[in-house]
Amino acid sequence: MSDLYYILGMISRGEAHAASVELTRLLQSEPQNVQAWSLMALAVESPQKKIDCYRRILQIDPANSNALTQLKALGAAPEASVNTPKTPPPPEQPPAPKPVTGSLLVNENEVRLLLVAGELHDLFNGELNLRVDQVHLNPEDQMPASIDFRLLSPDKDIKEYRNVLPGSLLEYQGRHRYKIAIARNPTPNKLLAMRIRRIV
Repeated sequence: MSDLYYILGMISRGEAHAASVELTRLLQSEPQNVQAWSLMALAVESPQKKIDCYRRILQIDPANSNALTQLKALGAAPEASVNTPKTPPPPEQPPAPKPVTGSLLVNENEVRLLLVAGELHDLFNGELNLRVDQVHLNPEDQMPASIDFRLLSPDKDIKEYRNVLPGSLLEYQGRHRYKIAIARNPTPNKLLAMRIRRIV
């Protein structure tokens, strides 16, 4: 349930594309999750994809009143067509396939992570949040050229960083002082890595 609350928060903040990516992953392992299908219907923009989601809900729960109401509002019949997908619809404007990254806690004062656009990282037990907004690619070789990201600690406003180059060294002052290093060279799968050290 905590994953669904997190995804609902993404949708409410206007991060529908990132939410649809997370829901696609969740529904691949839990295809009968009615609540996840309901959130997917909110996350996608295409009316036909919304219809597909609500019809999928009715396949799982034929008496689901919300799905029936939404289909009526969309002008669609409740019965699923032959082509109704059994798997989640693809995210709106899907990017190239992404690995599941997450972050790696090296020790209590250092974390390393791969930078993938749209991902939100909760670091140091909620003490610091990092949101990767955009990874700008070099048009010639499609390698990362710069990144945009935001940092937020509970007692500070959001700090935005734009067009940060590989190899950059930064500092952020929140509850503690943090030293941020962007890897100079991308990984073999063309991702940039970041290291954040907490200075206590």
